[in-house]
Amino acid sequence: MKSESLQRMLMFAAMFCAGSGCAAAGGPKDPCGLVSTVPDPFAGTMRGFNLYLDYGGYTAVGMEEAKGKYKLKVLVILNGSSRSAGAVGDKGEFAVGDKVLTFENQKDAQPVANSNSRGVFTQWILEYALTGEQATALIQAPLKGVKVNVGGEIFQLALNELQGLQVQNSVTCMTK
Repeated sequence: MKSESLQRMLMFAAMFCAGSGCAAAGGPKDPCGLVSTVPDPFAGTMRGFNLYLDYGGYTAVGMEEAKGKYKLKVLVILNGSSRSAGAVGDKGEFAVGDKVLTFENQKDAQPVANSNSRGVFTQWILEYALTGEQATALIQAPLKGVKVNVGGEIFQLALNELQGLQVQNSVTCMTK
């Protein structure tokens, strides 16, 4: 189970870091610079982006689109070890301008334990399936913050102004 979760985590990073689809905080100026397009044998073409919110790559917000179906993804971290899992149906809140959009997690989010020189940490990837209308709602203003639930534990991610604009511009490019 752990190797499957780790494999999914690595695939998440690899898929969006191909070409120009990956950026750390303060990334490219091109409004579509975060969005990469990759061939997919089943979907034809998959577009996506992943914006790391810190320089260690521990937290991120990303989106993928294939055949008009959108997945909003959030990567969160907890210092220390945890066996909690995110459940299907858990709510995620996304502050877009002055509005808060609420979406349901579509997939169990299993913990992935890791370590580095600073200690042990656990990460989760939460996935929110969006309709085209819901994806378009994300472009009404820059994304300011994200609040997600993993096994009863609440995680909040704040985006700075540049990061919020990068998400808004990338989602705009993907919904055209």
